[in-house]
Amino acid sequence: MYKKSSLLQFQLDAYLLLGDDFKIENIIKLLDRMIMTKGETLEYNLKKLSYYCSQAKKDKAQVAFNKIEDILSKVKGHQAQFIHKESKIIFDIYIRHDTKLIKELEQLQANQEGIVRGLTLYRLAKLSYFDKNSNKAQSYLLQAKELLDNTVWFYIVEEALKDMSVLNYK
Repeated sequence: MYKKSSLLQFQLDAYLLLGDDFKIENIIKLLDRMIMTKGETLEYNLKKLSYYCSQAKKDKAQVAFNKIEDILSKVKGHQAQFIHKESKIIFDIYIRHDTKLIKELEQLQANQEGIVRGLTLYRLAKLSYFDKNSNKAQSYLLQAKELLDNTVWFYIVEEALKDMSVLNYK
């Protein structure tokens, strides 16, 4: 038997995949009032961070990021460090448009492969676009497309190759 908060998170996952903003916001309102374990709260705020970053809702993304940092500040270990770093990168790319990350991500992707590398290349495309370098952004998108086949990101990359303004919000 699942807890109500778990069932709502499953619904949230579905609506996030469908892109139903109205239902996403309604479920977030319900979940925000629920008591959850630290693990559930972390998972939930990771979803909120991702969603609000994609919506360019800086204040709400900041709140989710702060909650993630708060939870992870009390946890030790490689997994917690990884989640924190990923969350910070997402926030810095989607909200801050921090093009200073380009060099770090270029070095990172050189040692990656598969989907992980594809996602880093997509992030580099976003940052290059924010840095007003469309040629570089397109190059990263083409490289990412090959590695993200059979993922939801593949279609996002295809959209971005047709219209780079997609990089503003996806």
